[in-house]
Amino acid sequence: MKEREIFAYRGRLDVQALNEVMRDKNLNAFTRAELLCMALPTALKELARGFYRNLVLIKEPGGGTPAANQITIELARLQRLGLERPLIEAMTILPSYSLGIEFPFTLARPYLSRDDDVFYIIDNPVRKDKVFKVPYMAPASWKGALRAKATRIIGRRLEEVLRQSPEAGATPEARASSLWPRRAQGVLLFGNENAAQARYLNGRIAEFLLSRNQGAPEEDLSAQRRKKREGLETEFDLYLRTHGFRTERIEGRQGRLFFFPTYFNDLGLEIINPHDRRRGVGINPILYECVPRGAQGRFSLLYVPFDFPGSGQNGGGAVTPDRNALVRQLAEDLPFLAEAVHGLFTSYGFGAKTSSGYGAAEDNLPSPGRLLLKAQLGTPAEHTCLPPHLEHYFGAADRLDDFIDPLGNLRSVEAYTQILRDRGEDYYRKKRQLYGRIKDWWETGGEASYREHQAAQSAGAVVQEFSRLQDLPGVVRQLAAALMPGGEV
Repeated sequence: MKEREIFAYRGRLDVQALNEVMRDKNLNAFTRAELLCMALPTALKELARGFYRNLVLIKEPGGGTPAANQITIELARLQRLGLERPLIEAMTILPSYSLGIEFPFTLARPYLSRDDDVFYIIDNPVRKDKVFKVPYMAPASWKGALRAKATRIIGRRLEEVLRQSPEAGATPEARASSLWPRRAQGVLLFGNENAAQARYLNGRIAEFLLSRNQGAPEEDLSAQRRKKREGLETEFDLYLRTHGFRTERIEGRQGRLFFFPTYFNDLGLEIINPHDRRRGVGINPILYECVPRGAQGRFSLLYVPFDFPGSGQNGGGAVTPDRNALVRQLAEDLPFLAEAVHGLFTSYGFGAKTSSGYGAAEDNLPSPGRLLLKAQLGTPAEHTCLPPHLEHYFGAADRLDDFIDPLGNLRSVEAYTQILRDRGEDYYRKKRQLYGRIKDWWETGGEASYREHQAAQSAGAVVQEFSRLQDLPGVVRQLAAALMPGGEV
């Protein structure tokens, strides 16, 4: 078959040529969108944009829009290539007390972002993967969004400490220095503070410390705030260097959190209509490409304690800290991280225009999320991979191994009956019902859950599941409590 450069081959531009592009079943939806871009500098621009809206909004006879159907194909390709893997596979090579959080989510409001493709059929495309053209959120975007939410939490906590009654004789400088360990938690997780983050936190502390000077002229207050912010920045930098968060030779710092891309399974359009403030009517509607409400994605992050500032001699960090110090750090970091993740998805939002409510997720998850911790905590439960409604039916003598053979396959009714007979039991009504429930669970996702649980045990990881985003902080608090001496999961 003769190969041709597609833009040169489709170089003719008229109404018939655009119709041929739309009717050509050998072209996928994203290739058609790129070919429609050739009409941008011509009088056919609006016609081409109308054809593009058909690709995104009009369903095909078999169901789904051309864009959504192509996204489904590309997501399957991602899976086949192993570019989306469960975090449990990474646990075997990570250090002890590494943590993974992963969960699927459903958008409650559309997700907006900005692609860096300057040549596109509409002016505001959503960000897409360069190769597969699937709408996605990059790891750096997740880190920036979660850092922003975490910064707000840190700022609120710092102010709560400052509002407490000061100790007798405590100077404002001494009160400010007592905040640095809490603030350094953000540096430990996300790396060095960026300029906006430092300006926000220093400004919030300075505003509170100078609140007693409200009677001074505004010019004097402004100069005092600026001077106080600069002083706080210097003091915090000294704290970071003293405790091993920074060194003289290396200014940069990698945080303990590592993020992964999220690929979405749908594409849509959103119209934002700015209103004239005086007349209260729309001025010029703006078309945005978006990931629509109801689309699903998967969020994943890793917490890897690869460095230990503040744990060596003179607080300069250690290569291998003692276990108790590491456990204390983890028990402090986990609830803070869970609060930030929960707030990001349910209230703060991610992506563009979050102040207008975009980028929020539903509380109920389409399938259970998982919290994975590489540690040995308490006594492992016998039926951990079973959902709670099945655990309820297990008697004292029942074990999951009664139903699953050593090769990881569901036993037949005959094999299960023989196991009961060997124990001196009968295959009576209650046992038949239990086997039926286990079989239904196994055939509707239970097999995958069981295999992931086995992989977690092989990696030495603890797995906790949650079905709603609001359950995440509680699950994490239980896990953090189990880390301390005497705790169990």
